[in-house]
Order: sequence, then C-alpha cells, then structure tokens
Amino acid sequence: MANSHPILTELRALSPHRTPALPDLAHAQTIRPVYQAFLNTHHIRRGHSIPALAQSAMQLAEQPHLSPNAALWCAWQLLLAEQRGHGPDGTQIEGLWHHAFTHQHPDGHLHPLTPDTLLDGFVYDELTALHAAANLALALNHPEKIAAVRRLVAYHVSNTQPDNTTNEPWALAAFALFDNTGFAAQQLFDTRNHLNHHPNMPAAQRDIIILLLTDAMLTLESAPAL
Repeated sequence: MANSHPILTELRALSPHRTPALPDLAHAQTIRPVYQAFLNTHHIRRGHSIPALAQSAMQLAEQPHLSPNAALWCAWQLLLAEQRGHGPDGTQIEGLWHHAFTHQHPDGHLHPLTPDTLLDGFVYDELTALHAAANLALALNHPEKIAAVRRLVAYHVSNTQPDNTTNEPWALAAFALFDNTGFAAQQLFDTRNHLNHHPNMPAAQRDIIILLLTDAMLTLESAPAL
C-alpha cells in the first residue's frame, strides 16, 4: 500500500516540508519555464488561479511541435483544472498523452537520444516528463497509462546514473511506487544531503525542492492500490 510506503513515512517525518508556504511566484522569472508550470500547478492544488492556468495550458497545447515533456505538463495541468470545473473535457488530455507517448522508444524513453544529445538536458526532460505522466496516470488510475509510466521508470532505473540526476527529486513518487531497487531512496538521500550542505542556495531552487517533496508526499498519500 502506498500509504505505508517507507518513502512516504520518511517524507512525513520531514516536518519543515509538511505544509510549506507556497513560494513567491516572483522567483519564476529566474527559473526554467517548467518550474513556473510546477508552481502554478500547486496553486491549482490549493484552489488558486485555476481559470487562468487552464487557459494558458490550452493555448500551449495548440502549439504544433510540443515536446513530450511540454505535452505531459499541459495534460496534467488541464486534468487538475478539469477536476475543478475549469478545464476542457478529457479529449484534449488524451490527445496530449498520445502525442507524448506515441513515439516512445522501445527502450522506454520519451525524448530523442543520439550520440550528440546532451545527457544532462535529456535526463532533465525525461524526469520532468515522468513526473507529470505519473501524476496524471495515477490521478486517472488508468491501467494502460500506468503501464507506460512503468516502462519509463524501468528505463531510467536501468540507464540513469545518480550523478546524471538533478538535486531536485523529480518523479520521486513514481520511482517509489514502480521500482523496488532503491532508486527513490537514493533520490531522497541525495536531495536531503544537498539541502543540508547548501543552506544558502537560491530561494527559488529551495522552493522547488520543497514543492517536489511535498508533491511526492501528496501523490503517495492519494495513490490507488497498484
């Protein structure tokens, strides 16, 4: 059961992260666009700015050449908005999911990987895409989507080295739920170590880490039985 997962137990024990204040969105201009999307998504979870975010996600979803990462973030944001009566029906969400996964590599990854690919950027795009995909699949409790997420998790467990991941625990809940080799535990250890050894890190970076830890906790608490 996800509600008794050891990662969830550890996250609950991190009392400073239990109910963090939402960060100041003024930081968003200094961080990557996907971070801003993540902050806005948490505003949706708290019930703020839902119509504006849904409109923004729908406009982005109309772009002709969305990356898998962007498509999945749009889909997740639209689902959260839809659940509160401010988004479209599920047709657009399904289209975005299909767009992201229709060319999933047989090995499991979503984004192109060639000898010229910058590995750090590839891993970042993959893990942020996995984060959105897992949250969407779990929220819908959709077996085929969950199976696709499992394949993506399995790829990164087999191919992504700890020194290629960021110090931000993207997709922590997905690794906790769909892998039993300790990938999530290593993610959490590395994140806590980074927080402890960099007390003066930029506020925007710290905000993202705290939000990701909180999101992992919320996701594990609400995850369906798998």
